[in-house]
Amino acid sequence: MSGNALTNIGGALTLQGLTVLTGLNFPVLTSVGSINWQTLPQLQGLGLTNTIQTAGSVAIVDTHLATLTGINLTSASSLNIASNIYLSSIDMPLNNVTGNFNLASNNQGAMSATFANLTSVGGSFSVSQLSSLNIDQLRTVTQTANFIDNTNMQTLSAPALLSVGGLIITGNNALNNLSFPMLSRCTNGALLIQNNNALTGNISFPALTTVSGALNVTGGYSA
Repeated sequence: MSGNALTNIGGALTLQGLTVLTGLNFPVLTSVGSINWQTLPQLQGLGLTNTIQTAGSVAIVDTHLATLTGINLTSASSLNIASNIYLSSIDMPLNNVTGNFNLASNNQGAMSATFANLTSVGGSFSVSQLSSLNIDQLRTVTQTANFIDNTNMQTLSAPALLSVGGLIITGNNALNNLSFPMLSRCTNGALLIQNNNALTGNISFPALTTVSGALNVTGGYSA
């Protein structure tokens, strides 16, 4: 599929169930209303010579893409990147997501994710099956921040995170380093840490003042 002169799509760029589509070629496309790509099992390449910097909601689910080069969003209303079995890394200059943020089941748990500029998520923040994660500038998550079943991730650090709705850290079997030095509030949910088999020793939240829901810490460590 190609559109050699297409620069802007005001509405959604929707591709669904195209089981033999192998490539896209939009060399001058820079802006779309939203991206909705689902069940594209043969899609392996993106011909985006210029970069798409603006989009609303973004869903890229069940493709064979190995890279998202050419999609360099600075903001989005939601982000869902899931079940892309060859996607080994993502590095995107997002500053904020006003709705939900989800990364799940990409590259069989070996994907690394870098969102070094991300400061706020207006909905839930969920990551699973990652090997590493950079969210060094993230300050607020309005709903729950979920770190679940990241079986190859050894370090989980959110050095700037101040406030979340709730916090769930569970099933991260290789996790041995946990750092949330600035987190002060869980505003409308629980703080749950369990089933992180390699996480031993002290679990410290030195700035934590408020947990509005349950506080449940289970494992071979002191809190």
